[in-house]
Amino acid sequence: MRHLLPRPPLGTKALVVYAHPDPTSFTAAARDRAVAALERRGAAVEVLDLYGEGFDPISVGVDPTLLHHRRLLRWCNTLVLVYPTWWSAQPAILKGWFDRVWTVEGGPMRVPNVRRLVILTSHGSGWLTNLLEGRVGKRTVGRALRSVCHPLARTTWRACYHMDRNSFADRERFLARLDAL
Repeated sequence: MRHLLPRPPLGTKALVVYAHPDPTSFTAAARDRAVAALERRGAAVEVLDLYGEGFDPISVGVDPTLLHHRRLLRWCNTLVLVYPTWWSAQPAILKGWFDRVWTVEGGPMRVPNVRRLVILTSHGSGWLTNLLEGRVGKRTVGRALRSVCHPLARTTWRACYHMDRNSFADRERFLARLDAL
């Protein structure tokens, strides 16, 4: 069976989806560090700032913004999600983005061109607490999103735990890990 979507040319084409209302947040610093790392490696990078562009996570119907986001999803071969984990999950605007952008004719939009998923998130609580809560955010990406990407898509998960009490040095160490993306 032929794929309806063209295969991406050689080279990384990354779509970075950022979901935080504060442009000066630690999450914004993680986004900037990831974009810089990807660009240093020669990747073409597009950034969607869901709060910055005023994305509407609850409307129904198809609008030009939705079509643009879907075009970007079909363009990229690397999808980077950057968000804080609140109440054990992604911010509502990101969940609404999944619901609106990734749902086509009642089913999930398939993006076999996406061969790599990168998730950069922060948690106020620790690793063990997240494990006991069921790692809801990690499951959403690891199971639901990955299942509609390329069958061999790789997933990279980077989480900064204990944000409520991390020192500046702890946060810098996390950001330094993003240089290897």
